[in-house]
Amino acid sequence: MENALREILAKINENPRYYPAPSNIVADEIIREIRRRIMKEIFQHKDKTRFPDMFDNLLSPILSPKYTRGVLSAYYYLIHDLGLDKNNAVNLIVKALEVLTALKPFESLSPLERALIDYLTEIIEGETRYSFYPLSVLDYACELGLIYWDGEKWNITEMGKFMLKLPPYEFVKALLTLETVLSRGSINCMTYDFIETLKDILSCNNIHRLDFIVKRARVNFALAYSWLNRLASLGVIRLDHRSKVVKANPHTMCLLESIVNRDSNIYFTLIQSIISRSDPPLITTNISAYLKNMEDDPLIAECWNEIKQASTAIERGSYHAALRTLLPVIERVLREICIKERIAGTDKGLKALIEIVKGHKIISERVENLVKALGRDVELHGLEVLDIDRARVYAELALMAVLELLRDYRRHKILHRALRRISRDLNIAFEKLIEAYPSNRKVVHVQFISDNKMRITIKGRHVYEVSLSPNGEIEITQLISSTDPT
Repeated sequence: MENALREILAKINENPRYYPAPSNIVADEIIREIRRRIMKEIFQHKDKTRFPDMFDNLLSPILSPKYTRGVLSAYYYLIHDLGLDKNNAVNLIVKALEVLTALKPFESLSPLERALIDYLTEIIEGETRYSFYPLSVLDYACELGLIYWDGEKWNITEMGKFMLKLPPYEFVKALLTLETVLSRGSINCMTYDFIETLKDILSCNNIHRLDFIVKRARVNFALAYSWLNRLASLGVIRLDHRSKVVKANPHTMCLLESIVNRDSNIYFTLIQSIISRSDPPLITTNISAYLKNMEDDPLIAECWNEIKQASTAIERGSYHAALRTLLPVIERVLREICIKERIAGTDKGLKALIEIVKGHKIISERVENLVKALGRDVELHGLEVLDIDRARVYAELALMAVLELLRDYRRHKILHRALRRISRDLNIAFEKLIEAYPSNRKVVHVQFISDNKMRITIKGRHVYEVSLSPNGEIEITQLISSTDPT
């Protein structure tokens, strides 16, 4: 599963048109055509007395989500991998379904058809263990927000780009954390409660029957089986399909515990930040290039050499050295912000500093959480024991935190300047407006459109568009006022 998902993300990143449109675009047309041909075969079948059984055994299954996904995966395999045209692909899928439901004997097929139909039936029924076909993985990646279809081509999101950079163990941890953050309870998205229940069950005994897990988790069997099958494909557990037994492997408990414990799970905070719609997207790629454009910023000008050295260390794989360099840089940037804003507390540690600055509405909660995700108070003392994969993630996260601190501080400086002018125009105290931001949207609602542009709504009646001109001036345009007709 991990390799299949990585391959899809990498290929979309290189060639957005490599894969076909989402399955829901072609699904209706293909399923309708297959249904039409099957009905034709049923009506032409000599043994008409079997019609009710044929309906139950054939039409009902292909209309179910399981068989629909399987049929579409088979169709994709024939079209994309084997290069067949639509008509031949549909013919072969119909034959596979006829064999599955005993409408046609397997022996009546030619040797070549037997080999192909045998493989197609495995795809349709999903019995090929841990084999993943691009169509279903595309659906999975799309539901998790790693990719999206714009009507013409696939696009990889910032989340997808971030995932693509992660080493294997961290990739699995981040992927499952993403599922629990979204928590839709669908086939593609298992819930936090399910992961937590599984951890509790396996911590008592490392072997359990599937039906026991389903009962404890309080989810339907098909859903639990799908989730457990994915966990097995990711190497988190072992799943015996015949005996329906789940077994923990040596890494199971460590991984499940790290996902459930959100206070120490850096991906929980990071993913929430990346998928946040309240601020411009986090930058997860080419961070060094973005920082290079900001090297003259007073907040980092004096420590630019350290940032450059850390970036070079990351490129060379010296992640521990990069992390040792970047953590003090983050503290220094926060202290510089406090000094510029005349905020007391420059003698505090990283965790206290970030809370103080956020409390003065100079940075957002998102960036506060991003910095806290570094877990300095917990991790710094154990820096030497960080394995290479975790050290890499922490180092790149620290570099990202430096960039996001600068971006977020700049946005909030614009916000403060804009609110002071707006407060005078509306005869409302600036302190009242800044106190309401960002929790009281009835008083102040801010939408950051980009790093230099935002929309501010005051008391739901006055809407302003604020932008920063190239010469550094604040430009404010009132879009709606209380005197405008509604």
